[in-house]
Amino acid sequence: MVRRRFLTSIVSPTKQQWSHHSSSPLAYTSLPSMPMLPSSIPPPQIPKTLDHSWGCSKSFTCQVPPLPVCKYGVKALHTRSDVEEDAANEVEVDVWMKMKEEAVEDVTVEPILSTYYDTFILSHRSLESSLANHLAVKLSSASLPSTTLYDLFLGVLEGDQGIMDSVKDDLKAVKERDPACISHVHCFLNFKGFLACQAHRVAHRLWSQGRKVPAFMIQNRVSEVG
Repeated sequence: MVRRRFLTSIVSPTKQQWSHHSSSPLAYTSLPSMPMLPSSIPPPQIPKTLDHSWGCSKSFTCQVPPLPVCKYGVKALHTRSDVEEDAANEVEVDVWMKMKEEAVEDVTVEPILSTYYDTFILSHRSLESSLANHLAVKLSSASLPSTTLYDLFLGVLEGDQGIMDSVKDDLKAVKERDPACISHVHCFLNFKGFLACQAHRVAHRLWSQGRKVPAFMIQNRVSEVG
């Protein structure tokens, strides 16, 4: 009987036994309810401490100097000051004077060419006159004398400084970049491509002035001679 009562008390405890167990410090107690989180959490507020236009903090003084700005308002890494440009222009060698010096040196080495150099270089007062004469002789024919072409070429070359600037630039470029060119005067006298380019410049100028007949004539003579 004692054993049966013990088992019964374990399987189905009485109310007093339940109350005894509930008063025990190890008895289960329900957890306190957790507060409900809001459905949407606002993003954290980030302090505006950066100035994105400069890429550094406002409180930080940027030590990197800005890019230099040239006189045309364009930023560049490699620029020259106005003083350096003026100095470069002062030491720039005049192409026409250089050609005359080279012609004298060639005549000194080869006296047999004195008449040739005198006709095309040394007897002329300017590069315009020398180029006009050279083109006139090259493009002349039995029905088109060189004197007529000389007056035509000289009038265009002396009246358009842009063409003469291009002529000088062509001479400098060929002398600097072509290993076969030994001097400016060598390019001026012997390079057909150089002479053809200058003749087409004159023809284009005549065409722009409305003088289409002599422009066509020069173009035709260049194609025949070249």
